[in-house]
Amino acid sequence: MGDWATDTLPFSQGQMSGLAELAGAQPLVVNAIAEPTGTLLARPGIASWSDFPSAIPNASPVVGMVPFGGDLIYVTEDRRLWRLTGGSVLALTDTTDATTSLASALRPIMLALRDKVVVAGGGAIQKWVGGAILSERLGGSPPVATHVAGIATRIVAMRADASGQFQWSRAGDGGHETWDALNFAEAEAKPDVLRALHDNTNEVFAFGAETLQVFSPDANTGFTPGRTLNLGLLAPYSVVRMDDDFVFLDRERRFVLTDSRTYGPDSVISTGIERTLRELGRVDDCFGLRMRIDAWDAAVWFFPTDGKGFVWERRLGKWAEWRAWSGTDWAEPSITSAVSWPEENVILVGLATGQIARLAPGVTADLSAILKVQVRTPFVDHKTNNLKHCKAVRFRFKRGAQTTAPEVRLSYRDDTGAFRPLPALTLGGLGEYDPVVEVRSVGTYRVRQWDMVYTSTPGFTFVGAEETFEVLAN
Repeated sequence: MGDWATDTLPFSQGQMSGLAELAGAQPLVVNAIAEPTGTLLARPGIASWSDFPSAIPNASPVVGMVPFGGDLIYVTEDRRLWRLTGGSVLALTDTTDATTSLASALRPIMLALRDKVVVAGGGAIQKWVGGAILSERLGGSPPVATHVAGIATRIVAMRADASGQFQWSRAGDGGHETWDALNFAEAEAKPDVLRALHDNTNEVFAFGAETLQVFSPDANTGFTPGRTLNLGLLAPYSVVRMDDDFVFLDRERRFVLTDSRTYGPDSVISTGIERTLRELGRVDDCFGLRMRIDAWDAAVWFFPTDGKGFVWERRLGKWAEWRAWSGTDWAEPSITSAVSWPEENVILVGLATGQIARLAPGVTADLSAILKVQVRTPFVDHKTNNLKHCKAVRFRFKRGAQTTAPEVRLSYRDDTGAFRPLPALTLGGLGEYDPVVEVRSVGTYRVRQWDMVYTSTPGFTFVGAEETFEVLAN
């Protein structure tokens, strides 16, 4: 007989579904985000937001939101604008007047200024100046635009064409309705098409199909070009600002993080899931959000056509999938837009139903749907290809004060065939807040993979697992 040994089971490495699970890559982490200690917590659930009325004003999906003072201005997929104020929703669009609706059909980019909200969506730029009036077209002669940004007293608009140009309103014009014909620049480091435009630290970032170019305000020329990186943008709405950096899906189907001045191997953050990204059917409709909440600082991306969602936790560099649950199987996420509102200490999500809800740590459901977690280890060999006898596997949890303990489903396989389920793990009775569940004598193997599924409940976390095994003669 061999020696007994104890080793941890790698449930919290983070999803690396683009790498070989037989070689030690964790293939699946769903709806769980690791803390620095390695503890896995369920992602924030979707909870109703008390400021949004229970009777949804418009059943069209919410595709854009921006805080404006104490109000929230939002756009629905039918191109109507709405104002949420004091718990009531007011229409900013008259359906009999097309000029009060957002033109064209692209995802809206919304900009809140001191005295107005400006919205671009692939057509004429829209504005709302507050009060009880409806929204209207921005005056003057601004370009038809897909993106708008605010910088150095100007509105900067990216033209909705193949020119690679952006244009800006006259400096000092508080109404932003004077657009001189010569106030434009072209991202000409390479003649590629512009796909997005954003501002950060008093600079304009022009995201092209093949390059990223930065422009700085200039008193004489308007904007002067700076450094250019050979990083192309594939999904125009995947750009997420992370403090002084941006992270986005590039033309190679990689998520990259850069401040536009530095770029290296560490800038590619999606190495572990790139094969998964390449297997998606459509990615240009991807949109992202920053989820800085509790102990997490994460970026989240959704791919609406493929019904996929991915989470990247910045501090740990770990990935997970974001999924919904239909009641019988996994389902595509229902989130259609998101915005952070720091003054209200809330991250809001627009839903396909027309509702606006909030992300809430500790909430263990997506509204009326349960929140289910699944984690799967890579194939584990404990650094030897010898046969091993599994003496026991111990799972450590923390649970809340529920009368009924959560139930955990565990299964395993010793090859790439079907998983073999074990009896459900029951986590003790009321008052057992730190249960350790042991499963004894689970056969022999050379390499083994474990899979765990559980329904999130308040205060419930998965702390970790370890196996005691005997190495047998080869």
